[in-house]
Amino acid sequence: MDYDDLFGNDLIGTTILDLEDRYFSHFWQSVPSKPIETRPLSHPSSSVPQGFVRCWVDILPESARASSPEVFIEKEPAQELEIRLIVYGARGVPLMDIEGTSDVFFKCYFAGQKKKSYTTDCHYRNMDGCPNFNYRVKIPFKNEPKTDKRLYITCWDRDLIGSNDSIGVSVVDLTAVIKDVCLTQRAFDVGKRYWNSYLSEVDEWKNLDPEWEDRDSFWIPIYEKEGFAKTNGDVRIGISIVTKEAAARDPLGKGRSEPNASPYLPAPEGRVELSLNPLKMLRQIVHPKYLRALRNYVCCIICCVICAYLAPSIISNMVANFFA
Repeated sequence: MDYDDLFGNDLIGTTILDLEDRYFSHFWQSVPSKPIETRPLSHPSSSVPQGFVRCWVDILPESARASSPEVFIEKEPAQELEIRLIVYGARGVPLMDIEGTSDVFFKCYFAGQKKKSYTTDCHYRNMDGCPNFNYRVKIPFKNEPKTDKRLYITCWDRDLIGSNDSIGVSVVDLTAVIKDVCLTQRAFDVGKRYWNSYLSEVDEWKNLDPEWEDRDSFWIPIYEKEGFAKTNGDVRIGISIVTKEAAARDPLGKGRSEPNASPYLPAPEGRVELSLNPLKMLRQIVHPKYLRALRNYVCCIICCVICAYLAPSIISNMVANFFA
């Protein structure tokens, strides 16, 4: 069955075990350890199996209860995973600071775990609304039955004085992907091929409707607030999920540190470069519009200073010529 909180549970498939057929079978009775059976799940609407169930059946007389060892079925242990999220860059991000720039960074966390957030580095003094990062965020995750698997990717403008300003949020539900990783025990990259073959039919991904940049990365909108229709640009990301054991065998560096592979992340473009040239530094940290205004103000101030410096001489010459 498929369990639903609000509406009735949905039937996925059924299989029927004939206990008499097994109990009166000489072959079945002669086997000390009863075999594990793999049986197809059928549904009235389809002739194709809706998956398979693996089960084990034994039938004992009541008198054997006392002498038979009890069977203990433990809960499935929580699977430890590593979420490898790459934030490549963003576009259409509003300029939050009064001087026409934004100091943009991203903070990532799972729903209900806001205190366990992981951040990218900061693109200081971004002027075109297209900050670049090429930054790998590694998030450890323990897959437990009731753990919320929605990944929040929040966009912020860093302020040196006061609290940071929220730009927006993107939410990616990783329930289906995490389930695949735990079932198969192999890594999954959320790529275009995986999307076309499976994720495009999953509701939470169908609603997300990513715009693919290439086969391994995609754009999703940055909403002003969760649940709001207004967007504040888009963020380009890539996601892969591996088991803890696989992550130990094939470690990758945080951000752009070594080992930097799968994929290799180059240094981002458009960042502020330190220079001894004050004009170059000014061009990097002040928006061109405000730089032009500053240049005009400086020119006006220089003209006023020159006029103030020459005014006494000009006036004295004019007075001398008048009385000559």
